[in-house]
Amino acid sequence: MMKQLSFFRLLGVILAFAGITSCTDDTILNETTEDQIVEENKEEVSITAGAEELEEDTVDISLSTRTILRTGNVIIWGANDAINVWLDDSMQKFKTIAGGERAVFQGLADALSSVDNAYALFPYDENATLSGSTITTKLNAEQTAHENSFDINSAVSVARFTASGQEAGGIFYNVCSFVRFAISSEYSGEKIVSATFSSNNGEALAGDLSIDVSNVEEPIGSVVGNAQTSVTINAKGTFDGEFLNDGTSYVFIILPQTLQGFTLTLTSESGRTSSLVADMSFGFERSKVINLGELNPTEWSKDYEDKGDHWVVYTAKGLYEWATKVNGGDFTTDKYGEGDVDLGLVLANDIDLNDYIYDGAWKPVCSQEHPYEGVIDGKEFAIKNMKIENREHPQYQGFLGWMRGHSSVSNLDFESPVITSELKGTDDSERFDDSYVGVIAGAMNVIGGTDTHDGATISNCHVTNGSVTGGEGVGGIVGRSFATRDVVENCTYAGTVNGIMFVGGIIGSNEGFVTNCHFNGTVTFDEERATGVGRIGGIVGSNNSAGVIGCTAQGTVSGGDERYVGGIVGGNNGSLYGCASSVTVNGENGGAIVGHTYGTMGASYAISGSANYGIVCWIQDNGIVDHCYTTLTIVPTSGNADLSSYQVTNISDNVSVMNTVLSESPTASGWRFVENDGSIVDSSVFPYIAKPQ
Repeated sequence: MMKQLSFFRLLGVILAFAGITSCTDDTILNETTEDQIVEENKEEVSITAGAEELEEDTVDISLSTRTILRTGNVIIWGANDAINVWLDDSMQKFKTIAGGERAVFQGLADALSSVDNAYALFPYDENATLSGSTITTKLNAEQTAHENSFDINSAVSVARFTASGQEAGGIFYNVCSFVRFAISSEYSGEKIVSATFSSNNGEALAGDLSIDVSNVEEPIGSVVGNAQTSVTINAKGTFDGEFLNDGTSYVFIILPQTLQGFTLTLTSESGRTSSLVADMSFGFERSKVINLGELNPTEWSKDYEDKGDHWVVYTAKGLYEWATKVNGGDFTTDKYGEGDVDLGLVLANDIDLNDYIYDGAWKPVCSQEHPYEGVIDGKEFAIKNMKIENREHPQYQGFLGWMRGHSSVSNLDFESPVITSELKGTDDSERFDDSYVGVIAGAMNVIGGTDTHDGATISNCHVTNGSVTGGEGVGGIVGRSFATRDVVENCTYAGTVNGIMFVGGIIGSNEGFVTNCHFNGTVTFDEERATGVGRIGGIVGSNNSAGVIGCTAQGTVSGGDERYVGGIVGGNNGSLYGCASSVTVNGENGGAIVGHTYGTMGASYAISGSANYGIVCWIQDNGIVDHCYTTLTIVPTSGNADLSSYQVTNISDNVSVMNTVLSESPTASGWRFVENDGSIVDSSVFPYIAKPQ
C-alpha cells in the first residue's frame, strides 16, 4: 500500500470574534515533526466541522458607557493550531499548516470507515484523557491578553465526528462562557498591566476540568481539581505589548455557571487597583458572550493607609515607601517600655516587585544597628519577585535584615524571591563578619544582653520557587536565630539554598524553636567558597540549643565529604522530635535524619531517599537517639552506637511507640504522629506527620 499522510479538513469554525486571529504568530512549524512521519496503512481522511454560533448579551451594572459586540463574528485559524482526536481509544495530535477561516488539520490516522464516535478537543492538551463520554483537560486561570480577542489556549471546545468511508463531519461546541470588557478610549491614567475577573462567593471559574460529552451539543464542564476563583488577563510579555490598551476590548474565558456576584479588577503598573463590583446573582451561560462594556477607571486604590502604629499597604510603591520610612528611623510609640517600636505593616494585596518601575530590587529593612521591632501581618498575601543581589553592604540580607525581640512576621508569602550575598566570613571564631541570609529575615534577635530573652517570631510564612545564596548562616526562611525564645513555626520553603557554613532549608543556624516547618528543594554546600567547617541540613544547618519539632524535608541535601550533612539537621546540639525525612543526602558524613548529634533526637523517621547512614552519622559524647526509625540501609556509626534495631520495613508499625516517646519528651509532649491527609505535605511521601494535639 502507498504510504501517505492523513489529514483532517475542517470546513467550519469554532468560536467567533470579528477580524481577529485565534493564535499567536510566533510559532514556527518544524520542517520535520513526529506528526509527519509516514507510516503504512494510513489513509487520507476528511472531517467537515461546522461552528456553533455565539450569542451575546450585556449586563447592567451601572456602567456609564457600553460597547456591544457585533454579531456574525468569525474566527481565523492560525498556523500550528492543534486539536486532540481520539480514534478507537487512541489519542492523536492534528494541527494546521496554514491559517484561515477554513483550515487543514494534518496528522497520521487510520481510515475512519468504521468510526462512529471520534471525539476531538480544542485546544490541544497532551495530558487530556477520554474515558467513555468524559474528557478531562484544563481551563487556564492565567490568560494571555489579545486585543479584541481571547486567549486561544483557554477556549475549550469539543466535537464528535462520525464517518462514512473516508468522509466525516461534525461541529465543535463551546464548553466555556465568555466575558468581554473594554478600556475606554477616554481613559488617560496610569498604564494598566492586568485585569482580573473574580467570583464574590468563592465559585470556581477555572482549573482542572471534567467535560461530560454524552450530549456533545451541550457539553457540561466542571472543575475537579486545582480550583481557581479568579481568572487574570496579563499583558506583560505578549506580542500585543506590555499594557492593556485604551480603546481596546479583551475577553475572559470562564466556566459557565450562576455567580452570586463578581468583581472585575484592573491593576496599574505601580500595583494600584481599581475594581468594578457587581453584588447580584447573574448567570454566565455556555457559548454566550457577556459584555460588561467600557471601563474608564477614575479612582484607584491608595498606595497605603496610615493607621498610626502601622500602614496598610496596597501597592509596590506603598511597600517601598514603608521600607524607606522604617529604614530612615521613623518610629511609633514606646509600646514595650524599652524604646520606640518600628512602624508595623499589613498587606492588603499581592504585591509584585518585578513591575515596570521597580524591577524587583529590594533593600533589606533594618540592620544589626537598628533591628526591626514591630509587627508585620501579610494577611496571606504574597510579595512576588523580590531581588536582593550583591548589595554594597551584603550582610543581613532578607526582606528584613535583622529582627529584634518582640518583633513578629506572620501570614506573609513570597513567590520567586532571589537573594544573593557573596560575603563570607574570614574568621571561623568571629560571628559578626558573616552574611546571614534568609527570605524573611537575615537574622533574628540582638546578640548578648537581656534581648536574647525576648524571642522574635516568624509564623505561617511560605516561600515558593526561592533562591538563596550566602556565606555562613544561610536559610530559606531565616539565616540565623540568636535567642532561645525565637520561634519559626508553620512555615514552608520550596526552592534552593546555597552557602558555605551552617546552611539549612528553613534556618541556617538556630538557637530557638523550629516547629511544623517543611522544606522541599535543594540545599547545597559551596565547597569552592568554603573557609571552614560546615553543617548542612534540610531544615536546620546547626541546631544549637532549643528544638526542632514536627518538621519534614524532601529533596536533596549535599555537603561534601568533610562536613556533617543531615536530611533534617546537619549538626544537632539541642533536641529534635517528631520529624520525617525523605531526602537524598550527599556526603561521606551524611545521615538520613541528622549528620552529627550532641543532643537528643527522638521519635523521628527516614523514608525513601538515600544516605550513607540511615539515621545519623555520628553520636557525640552524651548524644541520645531514642526510637528514630529508618527504611534505609543502616551503616554503623563509627562504632559508637548500634542502631540496627531501628531499621524497619515500614513506619506504620512504629507510630505507637514514637507517640509514647513524644508524650514523655521535655519539649514535644503535646505532639503526636497522625495519618497524613496531604494538606501540608505529600501523603504519598510521608504517611505520617507529627502535629500538636
